[in-house]
Amino acid sequence: MKYLLSIVFALFFMGGLQAQQAESVPFNGLIEDASGKPMAKVKIELKGVGVYTYSDKEGRFGFTNLKADDVLIFIRKRERVEVPVEGRRSLHVVMLDGAKPKSSESAELIDTGFGYVKKREYTNSSGTISGEFLRRMGTQDLEAAILGRVAGVTKVNGQIVIRNVGTVNPTNASQAALILVDGSEVANLSMVNVQDVETVTVQKDGTMYGLRGANGVILIKTRSGDSK
Repeated sequence: MKYLLSIVFALFFMGGLQAQQAESVPFNGLIEDASGKPMAKVKIELKGVGVYTYSDKEGRFGFTNLKADDVLIFIRKRERVEVPVEGRRSLHVVMLDGAKPKSSESAELIDTGFGYVKKREYTNSSGTISGEFLRRMGTQDLEAAILGRVAGVTKVNGQIVIRNVGTVNPTNASQAALILVDGSEVANLSMVNVQDVETVTVQKDGTMYGLRGANGVILIKTRSGDSK
């Protein structure tokens, strides 16, 4: 009986692992200069999606769920170059001064799995992330897609909260952020279909919305909504 239970558990675990891997696919990268020296602290943006990461001291960087037609933007100092993914599953990039960088797929980088994806991708500095990126998470639940993926947004005691924003609303002790969809307030994120989202923007300073915005504001713009 114990043997049978062990087999069932193993199959269940493998099935769950395969499902997780199906939802999240690693994309490892390595960036070097012309002499083969690893380049650290290079900012790599996913064009048009609103996320980025940085190369580590060994020139390594990672993303998840890139598409065949995605474009990566490499930024160092005042230099900004674009490298199309072109269906590749990893990217070894060699930066050349004054010339287009060389890029190639590496089987070794692919075999590393999630080795270079040590941190999730950051949202851009304005606190805005695209609906396209959220839909890549493979969930229909907007709250699940946003939590942990949009900078500073978390859930505390059942409320959507923006970290590092103090509660200054004297009318109640709520920490909940104000959620606006196309300019109209909604009670929670479950009222919005992730398929309808164009962008999500997090504003820690919500004073322009009065006391209700004291805990910060989550602005959701839908693909059919008019900007307000």
